[in-house]
Amino acid sequence: MLLARINKYVYILLVIIIFLGVIQGAKGLGYWSVSGKTNSWGKRIELTGRDPEEIRGWMSLGEVARAYNIPLEEILAAFNLPPDLSGQTLLRDVEKIVWERNLNSNFSPQNLREWLKLKTRGKTVDPD
Repeated sequence: MLLARINKYVYILLVIIIFLGVIQGAKGLGYWSVSGKTNSWGKRIELTGRDPEEIRGWMSLGEVARAYNIPLEEILAAFNLPPDLSGQTLLRDVEKIVWERNLNSNFSPQNLREWLKLKTRGKTVDPD
């Protein structure tokens, strides 16, 4: 029986190369996405306005307002946010702004989802 002995350092290096090679290969083929901004085919995920669960922290207030056909001002008022907040502001940044300015607001992406569920309950959404 012929057994090949591999140096332990070569073995460790091979394991690392194979591990990273699989990850890079999956990224190259579009099967690896950690941001949640693209699907497995590399297409950008966009809000449909049908399901509030699709809302993510990297999305902007304006995107949410447009997708659900709700004025930005109404969202700002519902969460006691400053009226000068831009529609370009990312949801995750709104949480930071609330904390930094010590605002009396219960805003979070999850609370926004819940509010939208209540707001859109019973409404039919135009499938485009």
